[in-house]
Amino acid sequence: MNILNRAQFGALSTKSHVPFVPRARNSDKLVLLFISQQGVIVLSQAVNRILVDDVQERLQREDCTTLKKKHLLYSPSHGTKEMREACATFLTRQHFPMEAVHPDHLIIMPGVTACMESLARSLCNPGDVVLSPSPIYHRIKTNFEDAGARIVHMVTTQDNNFELTPEQVEASIVEVQSEGECVRACVLANPQNPLGQVMTPSFLRAILEICARYEVHVVVDEIFAFSVFASDVTFTSLLALEDLPDPHRTHVFWGFSKDFCIAGLRMGLIHTVNPQLLTKLKHRSHYHSTSQQTQHAVATMISDTVWCDNFLDSSRKKLAEAYARACDMMEELQIQVLEAKGAFFLWANLQPFLTEPTVEAEYELCRAFLYAGVSIIPGTKFHCSEPGWFRILFSVPEEELQEGLRRLGAVISNRR
Repeated sequence: MNILNRAQFGALSTKSHVPFVPRARNSDKLVLLFISQQGVIVLSQAVNRILVDDVQERLQREDCTTLKKKHLLYSPSHGTKEMREACATFLTRQHFPMEAVHPDHLIIMPGVTACMESLARSLCNPGDVVLSPSPIYHRIKTNFEDAGARIVHMVTTQDNNFELTPEQVEASIVEVQSEGECVRACVLANPQNPLGQVMTPSFLRAILEICARYEVHVVVDEIFAFSVFASDVTFTSLLALEDLPDPHRTHVFWGFSKDFCIAGLRMGLIHTVNPQLLTKLKHRSHYHSTSQQTQHAVATMISDTVWCDNFLDSSRKKLAEAYARACDMMEELQIQVLEAKGAFFLWANLQPFLTEPTVEAEYELCRAFLYAGVSIIPGTKFHCSEPGWFRILFSVPEEELQEGLRRLGAVISNRR
């Protein structure tokens, strides 16, 4: 069972996400010492640990591990020819686009975070507005604001299951532009983090058409693209849509950290057909290059089509099973969760267990969970406008999930 021991907790507790540690108080120190001794189950870090052994076995085969002389020399910083060709073939084979993905339209960087930061700095001028829904993955705001842009959240609420509408997107663009500001981009995540929702092709096309009318770039983070586990949903990549309204303002992120369980190898990509943007991203890739040996190993793995097909099928099946188990446990605890179709987490409503409907009360509940030995992330970290929602990871071994939710249940049982 992957429970952080005392030494590990001491090393990790200074970070904001592994495990998530809410605002600590001086009176908390003895409690933090106690939990560092009993261990913390981490249901806060978005990783898929169900199939890590399978990936490790494939990457340890000789065809992936062979070190060649060329791996010791310089290579194109935006990705080796081998890696970009392997990714282009893989994405074409998986997404069925009308035209094959071209290797020259791909930029390889060490993770989607690096991709997002580089695109933000290449795309935005200081003061530009970037639209994004909330709740949403927090790095979107961080990366674009670090680049000098200003994030305007299109707020969604529990009243309509946190659903973003095309009308809301257009109204947000019109409102910002009416104030004389430039809306540079609309940034989405599909599947959505933390909600686990999957966008339909009609929704995506509506967003693309609206943004094209107002000359706004559309950026979609598809890092969970191959982790859609619901049998009644088919994931449609932006790459698969026909006749894009504004191809030069349409960009996609994808990476290997989630779908292939290799967050530690740091590998992500940007797809764009915009020649000016590609030039800028190639220049920035000098500061964000990935080792040739890592690229060779991953390129070899995804070029093994039989292994990839079996792995992705197995991943979706096991994620569906884990999600069903987690939902059953939450039902036993009488906790409401938003129905998810993909990704690794439950979006859970713990509002009934807050002492009051405030952010501080949400943090207080988060501390109580941490003291009980389970780490989950409060909705405030995803810019949720309504305190009391939490993201809970389920893509962990079954015994960890059971013990983590048992500890969570022990906390809320005292608050009913």
